[in-house]
Formats: sequence, C-alpha cells, structure tokens
Amino acid sequence: MCGHRDVATLDHFLPKSVYPEYSALSINLVPVCPYCNNEKGNKLGDAAGRRFVHAYYDTLPEMELLVADVTVDSSVFVTFRIDRPSGFADPLIDNLEYHFKELKLGECFESEAFDELTGRAGMFHYQYANNGGEQGLAAMLSVEAVSERRKAGLNSWRVALYNALARNRDFCSSGFRLLSREDWDF
Repeated sequence: MCGHRDVATLDHFLPKSVYPEYSALSINLVPVCPYCNNEKGNKLGDAAGRRFVHAYYDTLPEMELLVADVTVDSSVFVTFRIDRPSGFADPLIDNLEYHFKELKLGECFESEAFDELTGRAGMFHYQYANNGGEQGLAAMLSVEAVSERRKAGLNSWRVALYNALARNRDFCSSGFRLLSREDWDF
C-alpha cells in the first residue's frame, strides 16, 4: 500500500471482521508490508466515502500526484504531499489523499528521503565539484528522477524527491553541504 517496503503479509481489503464471507476470496487479499497492514487495520474508509486505494482495481491517472517540497535552512528538510491538479475532480484522487493520510505515508517517505540524502551526500559533493557545479548537480538529480521513474513509476517517492531537489536552487548551489559534516575532497 506504500509502494516501497517489503511485502510480507496479506491485507483483507474488505476487513474480515466486517465481511467474513470475503475473508478467503483472492481478490480481497492484497499483498502489503506489515506496517501498512497494521496502520490500515479494520478501516474501510471515512464518513465522506473516501477509502483506501485498491492495488488490483484502482489505476491512478498518468500524472504527477506525489510531490516533494524541499526547504534548505539550517538543514535540508523534505516533506511529501498529494498535489491535486487544479479543477481536477476525481473520486480516485480523494481516495488517494485518504490513503496517503491514513497510512502516514508523508512521514514514512520523509524518513526514507533523509536516509537517501545522507547516504548520497558524497555523490552530491563529487558531482558539484567535478561536473559543472550547480547546473551539473541539477542535471544529475534530473537524471536520477528519470531513472527512478522508469524503475518505480511516476509517483514513486524517489521520483518526487529527485524532481524537487533538481528544481531547488538552494539545494543545488550549496544546500547539499548541510547533509554531511565531512569535508569531501574530490
């Protein structure tokens, strides 16, 4: 349901406590990670009619819906959100927003992004120092976004992260240096 952790359990999309007749129906059993399975629990949806996105039946539109926002201040901060296109009314997007909020995917992706950025800090320093400074780093980040998109799809948290980093002038000009206390000498 999060799209990135290891799948190790099956979720009863329609909770077996509410719909015991569907507890062994294969289309009701969705492979998920233990975290998502626990967060979802026996929830079906909310009073507004929003529900979780079903992996088998819900196809998201081919548009960028997951967006990262990068702030460079005393450190590098990344947040994630669902960005509904202006004037785009679609119940599936309502469901995606519910799914994102209830499974706490923003917090999950923020943690993953922190690990990704600190793990790649040396590469950012190297790229900046040896391959074109700010523009070279932005270009490399854009290539990373394209590579991740081909691997994981348009709305992968890594795609959103690398797109946001590539567009963020503060990060590409010097903000990446805040990710590491080490002095990188390339």
